Amino acid sequence: MRLLRLLLLATLFAPLLGAAPARLEPFALAELGGYRGNAYVVHRDGDAYEYSEDVALTFTQPVDLTSFRASYTIVPQTPSSVYAWEYGRRISITMRKVPGVTYTIAVAAGVTDAQGEELGRALAVHLTTPAVPAVPAPLRATPGEPYRYGVLAHPFPFSLTGATAQRQLDLMQRAGVRFVRIDYCGTQIEPDPGRWDWSITDRVADELARRGITELPIVEQYCAPKWATGGRNYPAIWMLPSTYADFAGAVAAHLVRRFPRIARIELFNEPNLHGWWSNPNPEYAARDGSATAIYMKAAYAAVKQVMPSMTVVGPALADGGHDTDPRAFLRTMYDSGCRRGACWDVLSVHNYRWYDPTFSTKPSYQNQWSIYRQLQEIAAGRGDPGTHVMLTEWGFSTIDSPVGFDPRVQARYLALGFNLMLADSTVDGIVYVNLYNPGSDFWARTALTTTDFRTLPGFEVFRAFAQAGETASRP
Repeated sequence: MRLLRLLLLATLFAPLLGAAPARLEPFALAELGGYRGNAYVVHRDGDAYEYSEDVALTFTQPVDLTSFRASYTIVPQTPSSVYAWEYGRRISITMRKVPGVTYTIAVAAGVTDAQGEELGRALAVHLTTPAVPAVPAPLRATPGEPYRYGVLAHPFPFSLTGATAQRQLDLMQRAGVRFVRIDYCGTQIEPDPGRWDWSITDRVADELARRGITELPIVEQYCAPKWATGGRNYPAIWMLPSTYADFAGAVAAHLVRRFPRIARIELFNEPNLHGWWSNPNPEYAARDGSATAIYMKAAYAAVKQVMPSMTVVGPALADGGHDTDPRAFLRTMYDSGCRRGACWDVLSVHNYRWYDPTFSTKPSYQNQWSIYRQLQEIAAGRGDPGTHVMLTEWGFSTIDSPVGFDPRVQARYLALGFNLMLADSTVDGIVYVNLYNPGSDFWARTALTTTDFRTLPGFEVFRAFAQAGETASRP
């Protein structure tokens, strides 16, 4: 007992004497665990881990992260990244896991703690993954809801105007896609003031309609014609709210005349990301939501003047990045006069998160499935209770990286996310980010097909949900 008191006193007074504090515990592994989202779970060696569950190694002392990164290996080899938590004592490993595999994580004896003490002996932990990812069936069928299951088609070379357009359209029909979220760009439609060219958008809309698919047109802020941006190139936005509103009204008027089945329109795409709000006009250059509110009020009024029954969706807030938090952005929009019935009828948000969508996430995090609920709470607090939402971008990548998933896991997460949507009566519909994409980067590999159009398991999940309860085949 006396010896313990002396050790404690030495620990307390050592810093005052200029000496390193005495250690009560040697540097060693104290606990094996995992993070399911932000929920910590204790594990034993050899336990099964969920596919997106981080492996957590808790040590008795803070770990030198650089040393750890140079000292650990995973067999079989798989992409991984490491982070430190709990004041450096807990090392979290994010790793791409393949179903039905046993992994060994080995840490070399030379790894050091924050004070340079070595671990002294190598350690190894083992984990397994379930062999077959369970894919739940749809909670309910949704016949007669044209804006329930959609996909995104941005105007890139691989989009619905390129060489593979017909194959993509046929693929959408096979998948049971009900609507396509697609750009209506001023550069293409109004290249000069008052000169309208609907040829490309009409051709795509006709092809979709022939397959029983409608559209959610996006009136984007950042593909404005140069005459409306002061001569600036993409992604400069419309310099004046009035010209953006005139364009939105013209799009709505054309849709009413030509495509009456298109019943919704979306204003903006991710205006809270600074790269998508580049205005050379200083009067409307603010990136906090105040300028966006002015544009949106004007455009909403223009759309409603043409077609009062058109459902206006927006502003398609991004849930991540290093720019303006979507919650702060929405509060500023409310402070600037926006509300339901003045700027939108239905809120839209992009709710990306790179793990099982049912996992818990700290409320402070931007990237999370349930970010839309926080936006609804903000709306309710500003006098808009019961606001509905559309989740207009969402998905999972199969890229070979720590935050990429085996295609079978992608399929499981797709089904889990769809069922979360179906369980919430305030969510009108969802847009999967890619059905097909010829690229190989992170975003391209969110696709539910390979680059040569072979379908992945997620494609079959999309089809099962989208076609559940439908009694008539597509035309």
